[in-house]
Amino acid sequence: IYVKKDTMKQIIKSLMLTVVLCALASPVLSVTKSSIAVIDAPNVINKTNAAEDARDILRIKTTEAQTKIDAMEKELTALKDDLAKKRAVMSEEKYTEANLKLSQQVRDFRNRAQSIQEYLDRQNILLKKQITDQLTSIVKDLAKEKGYEVVVAKHLLLFSEESIDIS
Repeated sequence: IYVKKDTMKQIIKSLMLTVVLCALASPVLSVTKSSIAVIDAPNVINKTNAAEDARDILRIKTTEAQTKIDAMEKELTALKDDLAKKRAVMSEEKYTEANLKLSQQVRDFRNRAQSIQEYLDRQNILLKKQITDQLTSIVKDLAKEKGYEVVVAKHLLLFSEESIDIS
């Protein structure tokens, strides 16, 4: 079953919020105020050197990819213009053959451009995952050190005291 990324994120957020609210409401757990921490993960991540390095890497890769795409597009435009100029002196059969070849090159270009975009998307996901994994490790260590039983993403809460924010 294929679920859109945004839909899956919403489902996960809803489940996380439900778990947190159930945990907080449950008299069995009786969590004390000091055992809960809140973190504004996106804000923390954006302020890290790792995030800045990742943005730089993606900027460079995107620029390189755009340069490749621009060069391929320029070549296709030149071929198209050349074919248009030669049309008057070409037989119908030769023109049709050349036009079919050009159409195939256009399809190849589109496939290559899409492949490049997919590569950039995968790189973006990979870099974000690396940073998120590092943050998760740091938060786990901090939670153990400070005795937090629960660390909740700030965006999942309607309200929290600033005193429990570990961002």
